[in-house]
Amino acid sequence: DSTTGGGLDPSVCATYGDHAVKCQVPYAEYTTDYCYGNFDYQGYTSEECAAAFLDYVVCLSALSCPELGGDAPCQAELDALMALGCPTVEF
Repeated sequence: DSTTGGGLDPSVCATYGDHAVKCQVPYAEYTTDYCYGNFDYQGYTSEECAAAFLDYVVCLSALSCPELGGDAPCQAELDALMALGCPTVEF
């Protein structure tokens, strides 16, 4: 049970993992665990990074399958994460 990220709810990672599997994203079976690990890592950096990471994951979860498989999905959210000086994220 992770206490990083304050009151943030990383359950969107499971939603994104299911979406990645549905969209047949490469290595989708690892996406949920990778997402939770990234959330913890972002949370160790700062609560702002954890929140920005979750915004990015929520965006990815809302994309159509073709959009999710496209170049640089949710670039604005990823840029916001990087602007905070948070660790690099790749899915």
